[in-house]
Amino acid sequence: MRGLRASGAGGTGSSAKSVELDMGLVEMEIGGLLTRVAAPLGCFLTRCFGGNLNPSLSVSLLKNENLGDYKLVLVVRDDLKMGQGKIAAQCSHASVMAYKYATSYDPEVARLWETFAQAKVVLKVSNEKDLLNLYEAAKKYGLSASLVCDSGRTQVDPGSKTVIAIGPGASQVINKITGHLKLL
Repeated sequence: MRGLRASGAGGTGSSAKSVELDMGLVEMEIGGLLTRVAAPLGCFLTRCFGGNLNPSLSVSLLKNENLGDYKLVLVVRDDLKMGQGKIAAQCSHASVMAYKYATSYDPEVARLWETFAQAKVVLKVSNEKDLLNLYEAAKKYGLSASLVCDSGRTQVDPGSKTVIAIGPGASQVINKITGHLKLL
């Protein structure tokens, strides 16, 4: 399985094991409780308590289909000529909207995205029409899509559609929609 390194701890009769994931997390099952911890802590727990803590300390492998890449893509309208701070604020709004939606309606995808480094990519489109086309395409692929409409208090007109968030979701699906776009 991609990205996994299994290790065991010594000790007679010990079943202490952990799995270290590439992104620096260790998934361990301790007494029936599945936990993910930072790799250094997980390795420490395995070494220190492996043979002595509990014989039920055992490896818990992630299923291969869960090892895909997950990301959140933010798409910004370049034609609005927003300042850097405005873009950051609009992307933040979109990220929060997307995360809230995912935790409510697709918690497994949200959990996987959280577990695997919470990747975020910011791309650009040249106009509102392109932004809305991406929004509709994301919906057709079954992805969550969040559209930010600005209140118009600072740099853009009220109701301006500034950013969409697509995902979090499987990178391979999101790439079908956004793979042709350039980084902001």
